[in-house]
Amino acid sequence: MVSGIASNHALEKATFDAIRARPFTKIAGRKPTWRQAENLIKEMKDAALSCDVTYDWAGEFGLLAEIVGAAKYATDNPTLNPYVAPTQPPNQHANINAGGTAAVIKALEAANDLALRDFAVVKGFRRGVNMNLMDAVDDTYFDQLEEDVYGYKRILPREFVVELQRWCFLTDLEIEAIRKHWNRGMQPGEHITKYAKRLTKEQKKLKDDNVCDIADSDKLHTYMLEMWKCGHFDRSTMMEWVATPAKTFATATAFFNKKELEIEKFEQSSGGAGIRGFTGANAAVEITEGVRDVVTTALDDAREQSERKDKEHALAITQLKSANDAAQQQLAAITHALAAITTRLDGGSNRRRYDEDSDDSSDDDSEKENTPPPKKKRRKKRKNKRATTTTAGDDDQAAKEKPEFKRWTTDKEKKEGLEEWNAWKKKYPAAFKKHMIELARKKLKRLEDE
Repeated sequence: MVSGIASNHALEKATFDAIRARPFTKIAGRKPTWRQAENLIKEMKDAALSCDVTYDWAGEFGLLAEIVGAAKYATDNPTLNPYVAPTQPPNQHANINAGGTAAVIKALEAANDLALRDFAVVKGFRRGVNMNLMDAVDDTYFDQLEEDVYGYKRILPREFVVELQRWCFLTDLEIEAIRKHWNRGMQPGEHITKYAKRLTKEQKKLKDDNVCDIADSDKLHTYMLEMWKCGHFDRSTMMEWVATPAKTFATATAFFNKKELEIEKFEQSSGGAGIRGFTGANAAVEITEGVRDVVTTALDDAREQSERKDKEHALAITQLKSANDAAQQQLAAITHALAAITTRLDGGSNRRRYDEDSDDSSDDDSEKENTPPPKKKRRKKRKNKRATTTTAGDDDQAAKEKPEFKRWTTDKEKKEGLEEWNAWKKKYPAAFKKHMIELARKKLKRLEDE
């Protein structure tokens, strides 16, 4: 008995060490995504499958039921007995003292020893898997399972799985990414029979895990696109399929699996120069334009969208540059106009003085002539309408009489407004000059700010 107990302890430790030697993928420091949580659960399943036990519900699946739970395990394995969580068996069979022959007693002892051995594996498995999981994720995602006295000693692996799944829920973006992954197409070197099985297997898993429900019609559509694109089948084969009346995923896989088998047999018989050697190279040319459009529509749309965005970006840059050039030209024009206005207004009195000096010099020259010229009619001195010298009283009066700024909505208002401004301009030219310069400066400042 002592040697049996010692060997069971050794078996428990060996199981524990084997699981701990293969730690789970760490996701410490952040919340696990749904895909990361599923990967952790897969690592737990792999550890469970590696355990060798003899329970009548185990079959070839080891301790897998400890991870997936009794309900799912029964659904996936209807031919096995229902899962019952193992418990510690007694050191001696309960019926050992009930009497019986030596053979019966020996059989009971053997059965009890086997139960003790199986449970040693269970204890090593539970302890190792639980510790691996707690090392892989932050305690936020399992600390609610901790008991006051026992800590995590009595917590089963399935309880850790349920708690992890409670935190790691799916988002819409993750669901979309998962659907795209399922629809990734046939991979290089993947046989079409394996591809069909993979579609069905992953479809079932996504539905069982409550991720998304992919319809059989979508599965058929995905499968057929790959059959058209793969180039395995010639025109006659595809025409035969098109003429098939009942098109389902089951009929499609049966049809193309049969054709693939015929091709492979022919290739082996012909020494490798099979149907694909003769006609497969032209398969893409033989596909109709309509099917080609179905296969490449997504790529064309993506390319057109990219080109459209490039054109919009280039147009925006061109418009921005044109607006900037126009603003610079307008700024330069206003600066030039302001300088011209200032020069014209400031130079009026100089021109008048020049005109008067010219008149005086003309009179002096005429007196020096021997023959007096015809009597010239002297020009009257003009009043300098552009005089800019004003008094404080003039400025105050000009400000009082300055027309009011308002928007003209009719032709009549515009005509009356222009007459009012022209009258004010003639009466107060200096004030009008200041007004125009101030307006030009304000517009110049606004353009510089822009």
